[in-house]
Amino acid sequence: MRRRGLENGLFEKTFIITAAMAVAAMVAFGAAASAQVAPGTAVGSLKIESASGPAIDLGAYGKPYVLAFFVPGRDKDAAQLAAISKLLKKKEFAKFDFIIATRGANDAEKKRARDFLSSGKYVARLAFDTQSHAAKKLGVTQFPAIIIVDAAGAARTTLMSSVTEKMRKRSFEDFLKAVSAGATIPYIDLLPRGSGSEQSAALIGKPAPAFSLKDLSGKNHKLSDYKGKNIILIFWSPSCGHCMAEMPKIQSFLAANSARYNLKVLGVTRDSGDNSKKDAQKAVKEKMVTYSNLMDPASAVMTDYGVKYVPSVFFINDKGVIVEHLSGAAAQFDEVYHSIFADPGRLGGKSAARSAKGAAG
Repeated sequence: MRRRGLENGLFEKTFIITAAMAVAAMVAFGAAASAQVAPGTAVGSLKIESASGPAIDLGAYGKPYVLAFFVPGRDKDAAQLAAISKLLKKKEFAKFDFIIATRGANDAEKKRARDFLSSGKYVARLAFDTQSHAAKKLGVTQFPAIIIVDAAGAARTTLMSSVTEKMRKRSFEDFLKAVSAGATIPYIDLLPRGSGSEQSAALIGKPAPAFSLKDLSGKNHKLSDYKGKNIILIFWSPSCGHCMAEMPKIQSFLAANSARYNLKVLGVTRDSGDNSKKDAQKAVKEKMVTYSNLMDPASAVMTDYGVKYVPSVFFINDKGVIVEHLSGAAAQFDEVYHSIFADPGRLGGKSAARSAKGAAG
């Protein structure tokens, strides 16, 4: 019984130390973190202390690598590091190095990190970001934080917290293959799905639910009227600030790419009576939106599309099938939207190529 008490006490002490380290690191990293590094952006001259050997220059490393910021002793971090290490043992990824970085602000933290590395099944190069300089510059705010950097020192992914779950269509292994081949990773596949969007995401790959709605001038629109077009369908509300910010971006995207992408945009907002129509008309006028906006009585269409939060954007191909969904405002709007239309697995198929060729001709 006494041994069990000692073991429990040791576990509690270790847990408290690990939790304290995680909180301290998050405060240190998040306090003055820059905006998260974007794919294609050079890491720049960014040195961190190596646990053995000279300092590591992350911007001039000379070969591709996976960088993971972690907190020693946490199961979540350990699982992700083990998964990465296992992947990088494959022959096709032999060119990649694996660098794992933690704060290591003092000797005790450095020892804990070394013990953590030796206790797991990791083949990695341990580094210490003692002043959190690298983490702040790259925009790290949570752990683990994982990124792939190519041989030229450019980030090829956003920061990720997991490599064991797909964010969308492609896996972390797919990302490694793309970087290895010098191919571009579709920006959309680097965006995690928003919470509460499960019902909407489940519609991907299925025919878009049919509807027939009137626009703000009373004209009727059926979804089937636009078969043969690639459609952006945005659900929005006049009282939603993110919607108001997103609508002009979609308007600009439509104006610049209508012919190129064989594109049609439809907006849908809830018709709850009262002044909802007037509010929608006012918002459309203020944002100078020219695409059709439809009123959805009793939110019937929103329900069919599983929409719980707005803005909620669906991408429908020329066959009437939903190929992608975005919940909330899209960071890096242009990169995200163009990647959806360029990806052969979404809207970048043969029909899109024919449309682009016809527009160019």
